[in-house]
Amino acid sequence: MLLAALAGCGGIKPKRSPEGTFDSLRTAILEENYEALWGLLSASARQSESARIRAEQLRVEAELPNLIKNEQWAFRDRYGIAPEEFVNLSPAGVFALELLHSRRLRTSLRQLLESAKVKDVSVEGEGAVVTVQIPGEAEPVKLALEKQSGLWRIPEMAGLLDAFDMAARARRAGDIPADTHRAARVCIADGAYGDLWELFSKDGRKWLSGLVKEDQEAVARDEEASREFERNTGLSAEKFAALSPKEAFVVELDSSVGRLMHIVRLLTLEFVKADIVGDKAELTLRGLRGGLPLERENGRWYFARMQ
Repeated sequence: MLLAALAGCGGIKPKRSPEGTFDSLRTAILEENYEALWGLLSASARQSESARIRAEQLRVEAELPNLIKNEQWAFRDRYGIAPEEFVNLSPAGVFALELLHSRRLRTSLRQLLESAKVKDVSVEGEGAVVTVQIPGEAEPVKLALEKQSGLWRIPEMAGLLDAFDMAARARRAGDIPADTHRAARVCIADGAYGDLWELFSKDGRKWLSGLVKEDQEAVARDEEASREFERNTGLSAEKFAALSPKEAFVVELDSSVGRLMHIVRLLTLEFVKADIVGDKAELTLRGLRGGLPLERENGRWYFARMQ
């Protein structure tokens, strides 16, 4: 797979029209030709990525003498090659390798681009915006491009990912229960607990609100609990009690305090299967006795009341 990803770019090149460069971007992602994607970046974007990559290579190189076997294997799991090989790759090679092993980026961006259609293109001087419509999405995606030597290029990699809102999409409730469970694990890994709250159904959020309210009252009425809570969170019991249920939920999970952490531990368990009956579903997770309930609202699956 790595050899395929690092293969020649072929016809996947920046073009003389914004639409043409967008088509090259789509082809590079669908064919997983990430070195071709590197070639679609602007000179400044490649320079920025090269500096970031070189800094990482220098860090790994400095740690090489002290890496134990387990750490070497962990590195192989992450990148697919040994750390000794990693430090000698070109910036384009590391860039391709990172994308090749970023499953979330590969699958999410690939799914979006497979069905995306160019809706409009606006050009002003050396800049352009390609408006892309994705079936089933209310808001179109706006991708900025810039012209260099007559060819349209992607100004920065972060801008590409921001345009398609990769992080937010990865944390959104899914069309199938497995995708919602995957989104929950992403939320937890990213520390995006406000997005995790949104993965619960209306009734699920009502249930969570009750749990949070009990925690707010318990902290407020016990002086020792109040002091301990403030030490752990930096927030007084009075301020905590005044928060909305969602805000208090985020505070508790951010600080790893309270019984809500049990919910986080459940959601990080490995997915096994989902049994669906109508608008209800039950997840089987490895290591969990019983199932985790979900319910469908407006075509998407959300976690339900867990009791």
